[in-house]
Amino acid sequence: MRTLETSGKPVVAAMTGTALGGGLELALACHYRIAIDTPKTKLGLPEVKLGLLPGGGGTQRLPRLVGIQVALELMTQGKELRPAAAKDIGLIDAIATDRADMLKQAKTGFKTIQARSSHGMRRVLKFLAAIVSILALYRYSLSPQPWPIKNLTATIQRLLISCLVCLKDA
Repeated sequence: MRTLETSGKPVVAAMTGTALGGGLELALACHYRIAIDTPKTKLGLPEVKLGLLPGGGGTQRLPRLVGIQVALELMTQGKELRPAAAKDIGLIDAIATDRADMLKQAKTGFKTIQARSSHGMRRVLKFLAAIVSILALYRYSLSPQPWPIKNLTATIQRLLISCLVCLKDA
């Protein structure tokens, strides 16, 4: 999922049915999300109902997308959302009426992202990936470490330089 999130190319998630747990976490790693509006389409992270936490990055990606308060509510209650509610909170970017409409909207979404300049988009995605990595390493540096990361400071410095290069090139 990290590979999708940090990909230099925009990735569109087209959800045609239930996207609960890992399915939604996969979609959260994408850059554009569309869901088809059918009775069977549900989105959420219901792991709490099983006594578990989302394990595929949902606890990190969902708050970035919808805000901490909404994300906490969704994760702690295991709520399942219909596409309209998901769009209202910013969980998905578009709602399709059928598969043909979904394909059309996926192409439109991809073109929208691409129109922002594919080179510029790659720089933005690279910058965001570096920031996410820095935050993860910083968070890791504050926790009891099960294994050491060699040259943690050097790794963070390299990522910061990468961020500055992205900003300079923008």
